[in-house]
Amino acid sequence: MMRLAGEVEDTTKIASSDDIYDAENATGKFTLTGDNFMAIGVDVLSGDYEVVVRDGKLASLTTVADAESLQESGTALAAAATP
Repeated sequence: MMRLAGEVEDTTKIASSDDIYDAENATGKFTLTGDNFMAIGVDVLSGDYEVVVRDGKLASLTTVADAESLQESGTALAAAATP
């Protein structure tokens, strides 16, 4: 049975690594974990990120999940949705 958001205490954590800062830009890798993800069988969602800051304000935040993470997430969601 698929759990709905809020049914599991969520301890979502985001970690970054391989960070590179260049003037007003930052790039690197991210990992996202949490109880809600674990509840559907996803250990970690990982990928790349890019942050762009202009005039001291966030101009954009882009994330791209790794293909392996997306496949694992899709498989877990399909299994959780199956009665």
